[in-house]
Amino acid sequence: MQSPIPNPHSSIQSLQSKFQNSQSPIPNLKFPSKVLFLTHCFIRNKDDFAGAFLFDLAKGLKDKGIGITVLAPHSKGLPKYEEIENIKIYRFQYAPEKYEYLAYKSNMHEIVAKGFFSKLIFFSFAFYFFKNAIDITKKHNIKIIHSHWWVPAGVIGLVVGKLSGKPYVVTSHGTDISLLAKIKLARPLAKLVFNNSKAITAVSSNMKSFMVNKLGINESKVSVFPMPVNPYMFYPMVIKRGDEKIILSVGNFIELKGFSYLISAIKILKSKDIKIKLIIIGGGPGEKALKQEIKELELNENIEILPSMAKTELNRFYNLCNIFVLPSITDSKGKQEGLGLVLLEAMSCKKPVIGTNSGGIPDIVKDMETGLLVPEKDSKALAEAIEKVLKNDSLSTKLAENGYNFVKQNFTLDKIAEKTLETYLMPNIIVVKR
Repeated sequence: MQSPIPNPHSSIQSLQSKFQNSQSPIPNLKFPSKVLFLTHCFIRNKDDFAGAFLFDLAKGLKDKGIGITVLAPHSKGLPKYEEIENIKIYRFQYAPEKYEYLAYKSNMHEIVAKGFFSKLIFFSFAFYFFKNAIDITKKHNIKIIHSHWWVPAGVIGLVVGKLSGKPYVVTSHGTDISLLAKIKLARPLAKLVFNNSKAITAVSSNMKSFMVNKLGINESKVSVFPMPVNPYMFYPMVIKRGDEKIILSVGNFIELKGFSYLISAIKILKSKDIKIKLIIIGGGPGEKALKQEIKELELNENIEILPSMAKTELNRFYNLCNIFVLPSITDSKGKQEGLGLVLLEAMSCKKPVIGTNSGGIPDIVKDMETGLLVPEKDSKALAEAIEKVLKNDSLSTKLAENGYNFVKQNFTLDKIAEKTLETYLMPNIIVVKR
């Protein structure tokens, strides 16, 4: 049974009490406030994976009385405006449909860098992103602009904020910070975006450390909390399965996800006559190479690759597995996992998890507490960790229970929406004062 929707006024009163206990002036609040999400990635339908965590955040904020409008890029076949569960979604068209290929991917900057035509498309993208953002801000009397990823949305938020006089908040999700680790020439622009924002949120402490130590951002300006996990999408359920032990991993088929190391770990476990099956769910440019590697290692009977699927179906696979593994690495371009939201989804299903000591994963996986943490790019360590959990029922149960409680205490829609709302109500975001 779903818990009742929180009363937005009680949420606001709770936050007001926090201000009363601080030295900061108490904002005189009038709700619901109107917030504009700017993003290059948002759901294209209710079952879409792209930007699903932003949709969940929007729903959590809506339940607390915040009016959310979203501006995202258009793509072939999508309506330019629709409402999904009372979330207003505008999609700006930036080129003829067949050339709208920049968004809903994790490598926009790589696509733009490929050629002159792609750069022209990006300039059109930026222009129409800005034009629609300023129009919506005026039309809907937007009070706060919330940019997701410092580029491109953060840059647009900066310009629109300056022209409209509205404050903007920036959330970094990982790939945008990884970009700065490799392309140092982009750092001055990032600093401009962050320093002019009223508040910054990051989904991991690793990202905050980069902002503070590499960009010189004021530490007190950066709050760390992840995107939410929807408890009505990912939850424990009983599923019958055979004797075969099932390992699950979910993610895009790109170098950063480190699937090659997990495949090698399965080879090690097979050599020990451990009956095991790995299921990898996802899609992307590396799929052909992964399938070739599986074939060469003679693991076709032990590893199955499945395409991305609806959340309801994914929840079934989370519950089907014995262990969930996220083998992410620091890739050849310096990118790291922003957080590893799929780990939280697996924990929500009461599954023991194994992650690598890379990017924001250690924020979630506390070794021997909420999961097992292993060095990145180490197939032997992955195999040993998997074997350890499979052979120790009490350890498996302990990790599963601890992980489940960890998510419920820290990462639900209500918890993360509360933290986001608290960010919006910071005294320096003067727009919420009346």
